[in-house]
Amino acid sequence: AFDDEYEAYMGGRIPGHTNYMAVGEALSLSLLRDFTYLHPEVAEGRCTLGEGVLRLDNRVNWEEYRAVVLPDMDVVGLGTMRRLEAFAMAGGILVSTGRLPVRSAERGGDAELRSTVGRLFPARPDVPGSGRFACRAHGGAGRAYTLGVGGTLADRLRAALEDAAYRPDVEFTAVLADGAEIGSGTESVVEVWGGGRHVTNLPGGNLSYVHKALGGDDVYFVANSSDATVEAEVRLRGERALEEWDPHTGERRPARHRAGGGVTTLRITLPPVRSVFLVTA
Repeated sequence: AFDDEYEAYMGGRIPGHTNYMAVGEALSLSLLRDFTYLHPEVAEGRCTLGEGVLRLDNRVNWEEYRAVVLPDMDVVGLGTMRRLEAFAMAGGILVSTGRLPVRSAERGGDAELRSTVGRLFPARPDVPGSGRFACRAHGGAGRAYTLGVGGTLADRLRAALEDAAYRPDVEFTAVLADGAEIGSGTESVVEVWGGGRHVTNLPGGNLSYVHKALGGDDVYFVANSSDATVEAEVRLRGERALEEWDPHTGERRPARHRAGGGVTTLRITLPPVRSVFLVTA
């Protein structure tokens, strides 16, 4: 039953423990990570396993995930949980940000689900002061984390991914806004991630990116939606040649970058509300 005639069109009652929007904001605004909301049926039915990766086999824009972040949940399908367990055993990273599921979407599957969850995840450190996360190792490099309750969600999520030695596909370091380093007296904040300095808030907007694989090429769209001119060093996982494509003018030019040590590094300057494509040459 709904409380009023419009509630059915607004998604109905939202449980108080629902946190997938908070997880998305922590990833995109605080950790500056591109991510995909992956439906459980897609994870089970359309994803295949590789060595330490879960691959979404789209005909166009396939994706590979090295880490899967789970929102707070109570119910999940057995097939989905089996796939996540296989992913961890193959070297993947799982992070549970809230309650672990205790009920199966299938009739009569609760016992198997709880057994799988119990094998896969450590108990959640849910007492203040008990740590930001707990970890259980699987299959060599595989890791399953449950997050604690201390600090912010972004802090706990960052700590778990750092512990797993997870290298993101894109990192922003040495960020300047209007010529001043973020965090040095401006209204924005810098946080440390893997030794780099990362912007988490800019006046009027954010620094963000989307990474796609198209036709054998890697395409990175980097956007500054803020009111400040942003200068940043960008580090891309892997060594590659790059071009800069300007969506505002249509200009294409070789990117001034350096490659080595498994990363490609370049510096970009984006005026307010501007963007650039970085495309493998």
